[in-house]
Amino acid sequence: MIISPEILFNILIAIVLLNFLKDSILNYLNSSYFDKEIPELINDIYDNEKYIKSQEYKKIQYKFNRISSIFSLLILLLFFYFDGFLIIDNYSRSLFDSELLISLSFFGIIYFGNELLNIPFSIYHTFTIEEKFGFNKTTKKTYIIDKLKSWLLTILFGGGILSFIILQFESVGQNFWIVAWVFISVLTLLLNGLYAQIIVPLFNKQTKLEDGELKSEIEKYSKKVGFNLSNIFEYTTPSEFEELRKHLEIGGKSHARYVYWNILVPRQLSDSSDTIKLVADSSKISNFGDKAWVYFRSLIEEKN
Repeated sequence: MIISPEILFNILIAIVLLNFLKDSILNYLNSSYFDKEIPELINDIYDNEKYIKSQEYKKIQYKFNRISSIFSLLILLLFFYFDGFLIIDNYSRSLFDSELLISLSFFGIIYFGNELLNIPFSIYHTFTIEEKFGFNKTTKKTYIIDKLKSWLLTILFGGGILSFIILQFESVGQNFWIVAWVFISVLTLLLNGLYAQIIVPLFNKQTKLEDGELKSEIEKYSKKVGFNLSNIFEYTTPSEFEELRKHLEIGGKSHARYVYWNILVPRQLSDSSDTIKLVADSSKISNFGDKAWVYFRSLIEEKN
């Protein structure tokens, strides 16, 4: 059975619309709970003002995502109905004779075109919505640098992978997918192994775990199980935790409670604070049986 181009086109449009409808329905169902009051079971420990603020944040996020998703859908449908892909293909062929360069140009124009169209939404989300609720820690300079880094990585890795696949298609023929599959599999394993050493430092500051009992125990265990461990980094460094403590002491309301857990590195707000006291420590509770998270203790502390 041969599917005609018209039928294939209609199938693609149907898939796009059904996927959009499915996401819209799920998001709407989630939004119907945004006005729910705090359950009585926890209303004595959950700050009502903060709860209202969090629900307001969800409402704004929902409206924003709905507008951006409708915009993306309209752009995609316009591309389909007005031969946008054909126009880009013809333009790429007018620039190059090589199939490799034509393909790279085609996908590059689509990628960067989509990026440019979404930049206004990204800027508004970061510097208006996130800023309004105090979640934004990104400066304009950092935002631009991170964007340029992500584009550069896309060009290097995405362009490199696409180039390899296209070259295999031209040289191997119909069985190119076997070579491509092996290549992608090997590359995925390498990226998973080198992600922390190559990708993460580009966007995050890493601090090595200080020498001590914890580091010694981790290294001892890694040798026992045969795991090659070269470096151990902290997710939250002592200086970052101290900065967080200062913010909570200054900005936290009286009787505010802070609930958090230590995964491996011991961190406790009340250790260096005169206004925050320890309320509960799960490591001292004999019947503590929470198996959902990998941590050695959960802490509840309260500000005076």
